[in-house]
Amino acid sequence: MARKVGLFLMSEQNSHQVANARAAQARARALSLELQVYFADSVAAQQSRDVIRFLYGNPDSELCVVIMPLSDMDPAQAAAEDHPVQKLARRVVSRGAGWIILNRDAEGLLASLRNEYPQVPIGLVTPDQKEIGRLQGRQFRHLLPRGGRILHVLGNPFVTSSRDRRGGMLESLQGASGFTVDEVDAYWSKARAKEAVLKWLAGVSGRGEWPALVGCQNDEMASGAAEACAEAARRYNAPVLATVPVTGIDGLPDLGQKWVAEKTLAATIVLPTTADVAVDAIAQAWAGAPVPLKKVVPVTPFPADSVGPQRRVANTSKGEA
Repeated sequence: MARKVGLFLMSEQNSHQVANARAAQARARALSLELQVYFADSVAAQQSRDVIRFLYGNPDSELCVVIMPLSDMDPAQAAAEDHPVQKLARRVVSRGAGWIILNRDAEGLLASLRNEYPQVPIGLVTPDQKEIGRLQGRQFRHLLPRGGRILHVLGNPFVTSSRDRRGGMLESLQGASGFTVDEVDAYWSKARAKEAVLKWLAGVSGRGEWPALVGCQNDEMASGAAEACAEAARRYNAPVLATVPVTGIDGLPDLGQKWVAEKTLAATIVLPTTADVAVDAIAQAWAGAPVPLKKVVPVTPFPADSVGPQRRVANTSKGEA
């Protein structure tokens, strides 16, 4: 029986999503696995349709779905079992296909599925999203040792990765005086980040209450935010805006790290790809090895000294399970 992996990602316009696809394709080739990649164009309903098409379009194959959901729900909420992604997962695993989630907090829900379907490979591969936020908060403190006003650009407030990064960032700012945090949503998009930051700057322009730093939950939004600051500096004759430090997250060598080297960004956080790790896990599962419930990939600040001296912050992450 043929074995096929379907990789379901959010948008082909997002550089980190594309990097995940390429890494997974390379790993699948090395393992002689067939990999089919689907991008949902940032539409959750399209992602669900793609999964169903993959599931029912390969009736004679052993399958695994590897998915970075466009939306999810806090697993602690009572209605989480009724969330569309969880319903989709149950539909997939009930047909014997594997289900591996990327970059989301779904450990409790996946544990429930594993109890119901112990023979099906089910798991989670993710960076430590809270630690990403903690590192970003430490970057803020390092860049603003006397505090200041931070404009925080969120990816998507309806996914756990965005919420956990925000929570970790606020945790790192606890006990630090002089910080205020304003927030806008930009849904991981450079264009939407530029638009949101420009709109926010217009709202404070009459008072001249400019941010001391703009922190973004990915590098593409950070690039858009930097463009917005430069444009607003000209529009409002406020040259200080052109010098506001902007930080991001993802840290791809040819994007985030390059932008830091060019001083477009003040700092970023390097996230390894997770799709290739998931492909490796499913190959091992098909060879008879158990899939870990949760596999955590490490994250690092860039530059390494951008977080300042090491601070002791309680880390409640469970790591691998």
